[in-house]
Amino acid sequence: MTLNFLPGQPNNTPDSCCFVNWNTIQILTYTSGNNLVILTKNSLHLQTLYLPSDSFAVDVNRVNGKIAIAIKDEVHIYSPEVSNYYNFNFHGRKDLSELKIQWSLEHKITNDNHNENDIINCLCWSDYTQVADSDSDDAQIFDLPSEFNSKTSCELITGSNNSLKMHQMSYVADPNAPDNKIMKCSLLWYKPQPNPIYKVKISPNSTCIASIGYYDKNVKLWHRVGFTNEYCDFELHYLSQETYVTDLIWKSQMNESDPNNSSSISSVQITPSNSFILKPSNSIIKNDVRLLTENNSIHSNIKSEHQHNVLYVVTADSRLKVYSTYRLDTGFDIFYSGSLDLFENDTFKKSKGITKSITFIDNPYLELGLEKMLSDLENEHDYTELNHSMRKQTKMMEFIKSKSELCMVIGSDGEIDLYGFTNLCSAVPSKMITYKIDKLFHNNEFYKVNLFLGKYCLPSIPENFLLKSIQIDHYSPNLALSLVIHDLFHNTIREIGFTFNEIFNFEKSTHQSNKKILKTITRKIGCLNQKFTGHNKSVRKLIRSSDGSSILSLTRFTENYLWIPIYLSDDKTTLTKKSTIITKTPVIDAVIWNRGHFVFTIVDNYLIAFHTSTSNQHNLVSEEVRKIEINTDTPPECLFILPESNKLNCHLILIYKTGVCKSFEFDIKVLDNNSTVKGHFLHCEFGNISCSLTECMIDDLRILDKEDLHIISPIDPVGWGKNIDNIGRDVLATVSSTGRVSIYYVTFTDDDNNNLNNHSTIKWHLKDSFKTGISNCSFISGSSINKMAIIDESKQKLSIWDMKLGIMDYSEIFENEIVKDLDWTSTTHGQGILAVGFKSHSLLFTQLRYDYTNKIPSFTKIKKIDISDETTHQIGDSIWMSNGLLVIGTGNQLYLSDKKLDFKNDPITKKVVGSLEIMSNDLLHLSSALNGPLPLYHPQFIIQLLFGERRNLINKILTKLSKVLREIDLGQRREDDFDLGISKEEIMLGDNSTDDDDNEDEKFSLECADILIEKLTKIRLPFLTGHQQITLTHTVSIMKDILLKYFNVLDFNGLKFYLGMKLFKVNQTKESAINAIETIRFRDILFALHSDNRDILFDIVNEQSNSKIDWVNAKRYLLPLWLDNKKLQQIMEIIAANEFIKFQDLNNGNKDPSVCSIFYLALHKKKVLLGLWKNSIGHREREKMVKFLSNDFKEKRWKSAALKNAYVLLGKHRYNDAATFFLLADSPKDAVNVIMRQMNDLPLAIAVSRCYEDCDYGDSMKSILERGILKDAIISNDRWKLSWVFWILKNKSKSAQALIKPLTLIKDDLIKLLPNFQCPDLSNVIRTNFTEDPVLLILYNSLRKRNVLYYEGIKEMDCKYEFSFVMKSSTMYFKMGCDWLGLYLIKNWKFSEVDSVKGVKVKEIEEVKEVRKKPGDILAKFMNGSSNGSKSSKVPSMLDEFQPKSILDDFQPKTSQRRSLLDDFQAVPTPKPKSMLDDFQPQNTVQPKSMLDDFTKPTEPKKTTIAKKSPVANMLDNWM
Repeated sequence: MTLNFLPGQPNNTPDSCCFVNWNTIQILTYTSGNNLVILTKNSLHLQTLYLPSDSFAVDVNRVNGKIAIAIKDEVHIYSPEVSNYYNFNFHGRKDLSELKIQWSLEHKITNDNHNENDIINCLCWSDYTQVADSDSDDAQIFDLPSEFNSKTSCELITGSNNSLKMHQMSYVADPNAPDNKIMKCSLLWYKPQPNPIYKVKISPNSTCIASIGYYDKNVKLWHRVGFTNEYCDFELHYLSQETYVTDLIWKSQMNESDPNNSSSISSVQITPSNSFILKPSNSIIKNDVRLLTENNSIHSNIKSEHQHNVLYVVTADSRLKVYSTYRLDTGFDIFYSGSLDLFENDTFKKSKGITKSITFIDNPYLELGLEKMLSDLENEHDYTELNHSMRKQTKMMEFIKSKSELCMVIGSDGEIDLYGFTNLCSAVPSKMITYKIDKLFHNNEFYKVNLFLGKYCLPSIPENFLLKSIQIDHYSPNLALSLVIHDLFHNTIREIGFTFNEIFNFEKSTHQSNKKILKTITRKIGCLNQKFTGHNKSVRKLIRSSDGSSILSLTRFTENYLWIPIYLSDDKTTLTKKSTIITKTPVIDAVIWNRGHFVFTIVDNYLIAFHTSTSNQHNLVSEEVRKIEINTDTPPECLFILPESNKLNCHLILIYKTGVCKSFEFDIKVLDNNSTVKGHFLHCEFGNISCSLTECMIDDLRILDKEDLHIISPIDPVGWGKNIDNIGRDVLATVSSTGRVSIYYVTFTDDDNNNLNNHSTIKWHLKDSFKTGISNCSFISGSSINKMAIIDESKQKLSIWDMKLGIMDYSEIFENEIVKDLDWTSTTHGQGILAVGFKSHSLLFTQLRYDYTNKIPSFTKIKKIDISDETTHQIGDSIWMSNGLLVIGTGNQLYLSDKKLDFKNDPITKKVVGSLEIMSNDLLHLSSALNGPLPLYHPQFIIQLLFGERRNLINKILTKLSKVLREIDLGQRREDDFDLGISKEEIMLGDNSTDDDDNEDEKFSLECADILIEKLTKIRLPFLTGHQQITLTHTVSIMKDILLKYFNVLDFNGLKFYLGMKLFKVNQTKESAINAIETIRFRDILFALHSDNRDILFDIVNEQSNSKIDWVNAKRYLLPLWLDNKKLQQIMEIIAANEFIKFQDLNNGNKDPSVCSIFYLALHKKKVLLGLWKNSIGHREREKMVKFLSNDFKEKRWKSAALKNAYVLLGKHRYNDAATFFLLADSPKDAVNVIMRQMNDLPLAIAVSRCYEDCDYGDSMKSILERGILKDAIISNDRWKLSWVFWILKNKSKSAQALIKPLTLIKDDLIKLLPNFQCPDLSNVIRTNFTEDPVLLILYNSLRKRNVLYYEGIKEMDCKYEFSFVMKSSTMYFKMGCDWLGLYLIKNWKFSEVDSVKGVKVKEIEEVKEVRKKPGDILAKFMNGSSNGSKSSKVPSMLDEFQPKSILDDFQPKTSQRRSLLDDFQAVPTPKPKSMLDDFQPQNTVQPKSMLDDFTKPTEPKKTTIAKKSPVANMLDNWM
């Protein structure tokens, strides 16, 4: 993750920015309003300190890292604290990202004179420091080297309106804590000044101070004559200039504490030259300093070149003058070393107003970089470039020997001139030699170079900018250089990156009279590393353009900024100001239109249009082009622009709390060059234009009965391209105080009688509405990808909803945290990413595929953006821009998080990626990888194929995958080539068609399955995590059993149960395997319930239990819910015996009949239980139980005794025994209530009820349904449970309808069947992903084909519910990543035929048509073509079906139809075997014909696949 920032707008004074190296750590600091911004770690780490008032001068001590800032007449000293140095320096690696530095206020220097007018204008640290031995020892204790020791004595120079001062900071023992040391500040020197000091600089060796005033032509140079605390004084010298001085720069020296300092001391004899010194007659100036002459003798033993200083003076006439100061035997002298004309007599550029600025790379750092380059050349082994390397090496050696300084002159036109200065490092006065570096050796030829800065390095209008010093990045591989440019006009700071290789590709020019004229070549060097700007006041709100290309930041004041992104080096992104929008009063709300070319703002009583791309780019202030008066006494709840595709016209919508709406049309007219229209014109991308802003008609927002407008919010267009031309595009969302969400779209209608200015009327249409159950929510955020995030009243619970399906995808409660902001973005494929902002961090949630095999939420955290280390401001607002750039507003700062992910330091990202291999370290790419279509070999896709009865396609996928993996393993195929070679026509081909099963190579065999399982353990498949590949291995093993072992034995419903059972077994935990905590799903038991092979399914379950079925396994596989009654009674007796034996085996032969009592008594086998108690010798309750069970419980007295004992056992929490005694008392209803409530064992309650009452629906079962199943099923919207309930209630038609029918209608059906049932409030029902199951539709389709009673019941249901559920199921397939299955469903679904007797009302037909035309529906994508196309004989394409056929075609009467399963129901009934449930039928009732009776007859070749007939009768055939 890369966190960039706009820390705030820099103050526009020369000394408000400072850029230095604290030994090896780069520090850029500047003041922004009343904030101090500190950037370290190559501007990757930000610390913001808040000051009592605005500051305009700051300086950083290069030796100890202290920061001094001037606030009026005070100086605040901030000291750094370094931590985590051990990790930083671990094994000498110097990992800068591990180093932590924080500054805190250490001392304040106040004005003793109490003169409020003595404002400090500038300040400067001295490099002079003293480290006490104790301070050094303290640093060593904390493993800090001297370079990071901030506890050193130091000196600070301040220049104010009235004086120059020097303060000394030292450390003394704290009187209150002797072990601690505190800073002591003393005033060493004070000198009143007649004029305000504009700039002051102290020399590196602390012997000289240079100062100037405003427009001062004389440089005051103060030479120090005393270094002790008792005596510190300076003598004054003047350096007179022809024009006023603009800048002062001392040639820097490498600090002694710098780890790179390896300079040696040399002794050189010098001969001085003339000096140009103006010595005024002033009593305060020392008289013992003599002017230098050429004949002066100088002491030959100079200890170090550090004993002299070099001062660069820049004047207003663009000249650089160089002075050197020396301390010789004759005293202190100043030597004029030379000068440089920055224009070099180029009067043309000077006349054009181009300005030039100057900066230096001083010799110690220049040599450091050259030595690094030489070292790199020595390590190169490219012998083809040997001559070039030798030439380059020789050139660098010359630079080193010449002891040069590098001078960089940068013009406002971006051109760079490079100069070398020599003789400035000499310990004796010498004339400066200047040479220009502007020659390039390229392709064996010399060129003259015109050198320019790279893109974005200079301001677009470079009128007034300052060059700060160039610093070395000691932690970059090639010792990169950084230059800071302070733009005082636009209030920005730019950090430009260079390399030594870039600069020293060029050579110095030769000055020969007969030299050859060289060709000219242009080169660019430098790149924009960072750009720092921002607000000077707090950001109130961020607003995004519809395409995400620009954002508008609003403040509480009248100045607001429009921002656009620019791209820096290293793929980083920052923002730059495109325009400033200035209003007379603060902006209430605003919107951006046309990629940021226009901004509309609401201010007091006006709606104003601004043009941001005006021709006046001098000050970047937007131009007000139109305004219209509106009433803002009650501000609108929201302001947005309709997403139209017309670039010359837009409609603004204002909606108020009461639902009243207003609309305004902004229209652009393009004028040709010959236009005679008068008025004010604008120039933009369209040419010359004129604009108009008028009010237009719009309907008020309709409010549903008993609902209110709690929140009104526009739908964010995060798709970056969707517009209102797509009919039904969501534009507005409202939420009532009770939690009902309503989604609206708009249309334009022409109504000449009720419009203004002949404009169309905008009408609202309710598209969708659903209940969330969230009352008084705090705020919402809806998106154009049909996702909505809602924060509850406490601001601690987040819920994410699918607006199309009306279901909840995700919810989470954040304890001890308050959500402050929500915003959406999406990938190009429409996968949603949500940013949730908290106090000091943001969490990013990404959409996930719906995982069918595991209850995994549909959203997960993907990234954390923490700014707590950067600022103490709270997050105010955050907003997404295009390309995954998140902008966070906090205080007056903007933080930018790009789409890069940090797998190393962000545990959230690391967890979500897991073992998934992704191709790009990219947030959007990862979100796409976690969503989108699944590969055909994905286990979820294969599982859904089996549920959809697509056996041929499963066979083909597994066979092809086995072949591909085998070829990869043998080296016959590339390792990244996993193309299965299955066409879309084959995917869309149904299993009814003949397949190429005759080809043995294409058949899935036992050998093929074993090879596939073996290869899956060796070869990693793309787009699968490690866990998913393991699941695929298990799925292949299951498919091997299904396709090769059970396919000809079980029907499809039986196969689906087997699949669910095996998947449950694979995902089973150890604890669940022992205690049956988890059970198979109701979905699986419905497959078993509707299978014709339930006896075989039980045999499979029994085999899983090693043929010793016990209650743990019976409960795990929910046997009581799907076995028929007689079979269940047989199994219960086996379970009772096995439970008794199991206890005996586990307890050393001890017997306890109580473990099986409930089973035997449910079967009315008291005598068997009595026999077991008699044989349980040694049991402490044996005698009591034998005596008690020997009684006749048909008698009332013994029933009462059993009932009394049951209640006593309840009080003792012996619930199993209590239920047993309730059965003895012939009270099964009480027994099942105890089992459900106290034992929490629903399967056991159902088993006891069905066995004891010997029927499926007795009084006890009614109690189970009403108290234990129905309420939970309704509240959780569990259609599987509801369908099972109707089956138990002997209503087969309602059982099928319950799979897809709306819950409100199901409630009505339940009330008719169970009049006493207290149905829960449906408003509390929350629909989730786990309740919207497309397999419901598959079972529904299976039921309507297999039994006439189901079919007759389905025909009674309104067909629009079937249509609606088909649409939902298709959408769910897309959410699962099974897009092909969703398309297959749409293409092949056949709707139930309309009842020819009852017919369908015309109104209902019209409703279906309206649904078909419903805007925004999925069908809009499939209905763009003609509907009367002829059917092609070729294999249908996935896209062919989009045009000629609609899934609603089957609603129309047809003259000819394909053969139906029900065609033969009029045949003569055939004898059938007696069903065990025949006794449940009323007497003299004619049995309906079963759809299975004619399966043995010859059928048409194209007959729909049906379940295989079982050798035994189906209990469902005669069920009423």
